[in-house]
Amino acid sequence: TGGGTTSANHGVSVIGGSDIRVTGGTGKVTLTGTGNGVNDSYGVFLFTGTEVTAAGGDITVTGTNTGTGSRNSGIYTTGATLRAGGAGSVELSGTGGGGAASTGSIGARLGAGTTVAADGTGTVTITGVAGSGTSGNLGVEIGARMVVTTLYVDVTVAGTGSVSGAARTLGVNHATVLRRIAAFEAAIVTEIFDKTAKGYAVPP
Repeated sequence: TGGGTTSANHGVSVIGGSDIRVTGGTGKVTLTGTGNGVNDSYGVFLFTGTEVTAAGGDITVTGTNTGTGSRNSGIYTTGATLRAGGAGSVELSGTGGGGAASTGSIGARLGAGTTVAADGTGTVTITGVAGSGTSGNLGVEIGARMVVTTLYVDVTVAGTGSVSGAARTLGVNHATVLRRIAAFEAAIVTEIFDKTAKGYAVPP
C-alpha cells in the first residue's frame, strides 16, 4: 500500500526490464496493490519492459486507488507484457481514485505497447471502475498498439463509469447520452447496461 500526502505513491511498482516468472507447473502470479496520494498514484504500476509470465497458472492483478487528486488509476501499465500459458488465465481488475474535481482517474489504464495474452486454454478478463471527478475518468482505457489475445477462448473487457462522465468526455449534456443509449438499446432490442445509482455497468 502506497502512502503519503504527495504524488506517485504506488502500491506495487515494477520497474522496466524486471521479470516476474513462474516457469513450470501451474503456479500463479498475483499482484495486489493500493495507491494513495494526491496525483499520479497507482495501485499497481507495470513499467515499460516488465514481463509477467506464468507457464501454466493464472496471472491476477488487482489495483485499487484511494487518492484524492487526478490521474490516480487502479492499474497502470505501459509497454508491459502479461502472458499465461497452459490452462492459465489473465485477470486485471482496477478501481480508480479521485476527488470531486479530479480528472483522468481510470480503473484499468493499459497504455501503449502493453500485451495481455493467454496462449493456451485460459481467458483474458479486464475490468475497471472509473474514479470520481469531472472528466476523463474511465473504467478501462486501452492505449495505442496494445494487444489483447487468447488462443481459443474469450476476451472480456468491461468498464464502469458514469453518464455524467461520458457526457463531459463527449462534450454533450447528460440527457443526450441517455437518449443515445436508449436509442441504441431499442435498435438492437437488448439492454446492454445495468443501470445503478453509481452509473452504468456492463452486466456479467
